Amino acid sequence: MALLNEYLTKKLVYDNHPVMDESCCLNTIQTRNPCRICQDHCVYGVYDRSEPVWDRCLNCGICAAICPTGCISPSRFQSDKMITLLRSKKPSITLSCQHRTEEAELALPCLAAFPKEYLALLILDRQVSIIEPDCSDCPYKPAMGHFEDSLTFLRELLGEEVCEKSLCFAKEVSEDTVSKYTRREAFSHLFSRTRSTAGILLPEVASASLKLWRNLLSAQIVKHAMIVSWSYPTFTDSCNACGMCRKVCPDRAIYQVTDPGDPAHIHMAVLPEKCSSCGLCASLCPSQGINPPRPVKGISDPSVPVIHTISCRFCIRCGEPMAEDSPQELCDKCLGELRLLL
Repeated sequence: MALLNEYLTKKLVYDNHPVMDESCCLNTIQTRNPCRICQDHCVYGVYDRSEPVWDRCLNCGICAAICPTGCISPSRFQSDKMITLLRSKKPSITLSCQHRTEEAELALPCLAAFPKEYLALLILDRQVSIIEPDCSDCPYKPAMGHFEDSLTFLRELLGEEVCEKSLCFAKEVSEDTVSKYTRREAFSHLFSRTRSTAGILLPEVASASLKLWRNLLSAQIVKHAMIVSWSYPTFTDSCNACGMCRKVCPDRAIYQVTDPGDPAHIHMAVLPEKCSSCGLCASLCPSQGINPPRPVKGISDPSVPVIHTISCRFCIRCGEPMAEDSPQELCDKCLGELRLLL
C-alpha cells in the first residue's frame, strides 16, 4: 500500500505540468533559426534555462498550445479534461478561462491554452460558446495574441460560414448552455468523472498531443465531406530533391521516393495531415525549392499526399540528386570537398 501511495503521489505531482519531447524541438533539429516561442510566452520562466524548470510551472498549458511542432504536450490533467469533453455528446458547450466565475464545460487558465486544432474539432460537431475574458490584470494577457491567431486559423480552415454558425462569443453563460441532469444522470456523471480522474494516473492513458488533434481533425473533415483550406508547404521548380526538407521535418511529413520505372525522376511528397506548419523546411532549404506553409484551398482529405515530381541528374561521386540543368557532374558538397583536398 505504501508503494502504491508513493506511486500515486509522484504521478499527481509529475503529471501536473506539460511534457516535452526534445527530439521534436526545432532547437534540437537545427541551430540556424533559434525558436523562442515557449520561452517568450512563459511568464514563469520555465524555459529560461537549457532544460525546463518544472518547479516553476503553474500548468497554464499555453506552451503546449503554441509550440509550432507540438513537442510540448499538455499535462495529464488538462489532457483528460479535453479528451473527456471531446468524447461527450453535448450538442452545445461553453469554454472559458479560469478567471471567469461562470460555469463552463471546460475552463483552462487562458483561452490561449486551447489548441487551434482542438477548437476546430469542437466546432465541427457542436455549438461552441466562448465566454469573453477579462484580461485587464491577467498575467497571461500577452498570450491572447495567439488566441486571435487561432481564430484566424479557424476561419481559414473551415470558412466564415461554418465559424459564424457554430462559434459565438458571450459575456456570460446562457441558460440554454448550462448542463442540467436528473438525479440518475448526476450520479452517472459523477461516476464517470471519478473513473476519469483515476484514469489520469494510469500510464496507458494517451496524452492530448498536437498529432492526435491533427489526425482526428483530418478524419472529421473526411467524415463531414468538407472542402477546407489546409496549411502545408508546397514545392517549387527550384527543388532539386536534395532531401534537406525531409531530413529536418520534425513531423515526418515530407517523403522522397525514386520512381521505380525511371530513376531519373524523384517524387517529393507532403502529407498535409502530419504537417504542423512550423516552416523549418522552407527556412533551411538551400535552393528555395519549397515554399513556407500556407493555406491551400480545395482540400477534402488531408491524409492524401501532395506529390511533386522532379527530373534529376545524379552526382557521379556520391550519387545524390542534382538539378537536371546543372552544368557540373559533381554536387556542390562533393565539389567543395574536392576543392579543399586540392
